Order: sequence, then structure tokens, then C-alpha cells
Amino acid sequence: MPLSKNIDKKQKKVIWSLAKKGLGVSSDTLYALIMEMFSAERMSALTYNQAELLIKELRRKICGLGFNSLTSLQYTGIKRRAQSLGWTKEGLRKFIKAETGVDDISWLSVAQARMAITGMEKIKKWRANNPKEEQIDGIQ
Repeated sequence: MPLSKNIDKKQKKVIWSLAKKGLGVSSDTLYALIMEMFSAERMSALTYNQAELLIKELRRKICGLGFNSLTSLQYTGIKRRAQSLGWTKEGLRKFIKAETGVDDISWLSVAQARMAITGMEKIKKWRANNPKEEQIDGIQ
């Protein structure tokens, strides 16, 4: 796929759906975001790759994630791992705080999220190797 390929109709529909239904933002707000991100006055001026970046950013905003924060895949990965470990929301919060120094998952940076995921994977592996040990809800 060449880098200069233009935005397609499907991408435009996804962008409008995410902006209007997912975030409830006005057309002006969406175009302000496009201008901020790509210095483009209209959506049709975006390349295919720029449109993909915009879609990812809109999805991050729907999840309540800000700039330079963890990706939506990292966010769902952390939640899924916590559930598989049997942790409550409070247990996950304690673990995230102990591991990264941050109180809320949605405030994690990409690097902090990677650190948390690595820690959760180590706990999962330790539990598999020590099945008779007591399992704790997050960090005590």
C-alpha cells in the first residue's frame, strides 16, 4: 500500500461514527483535531495512513485515554489480565500504583503500561509454578 494513498470512504464513515456517536463531538471539534494533528483543513486531504492514525486517536479518546497514554490494546490487555488473575478493581489499582506509581490505569504512559503488563505476566507465571501458594488480590 503506497504511503500517498488517499483516505477512503470506509475510513471516513468510521471517523464520523467514532466522533459523533462515540465521543459526541461537533464537526467543528473534529476538524479542529484534524487541523491539530495533520495541518489539514478537510478530511479528504488526509492520506490513508493519516486517517488510520486519526481513527486510533479517536478510539483512544473514547476509552478515556489521553495523548502519550497507553494504547487501547494495552488498556484492555491490563483489564483482561487482572480479570484472569482474579483481581478486584481495588487489587488492580494497588498493583498499578505499586508497579508504576500511578493511581489510575488510564493515566499510564505506554512505557508504564508495558511495565505493568510485564509484571502481571510474571505473576501469572509464578502462580503457574507455585499453585499451592496463597493468591493475593493485587498487592497487599
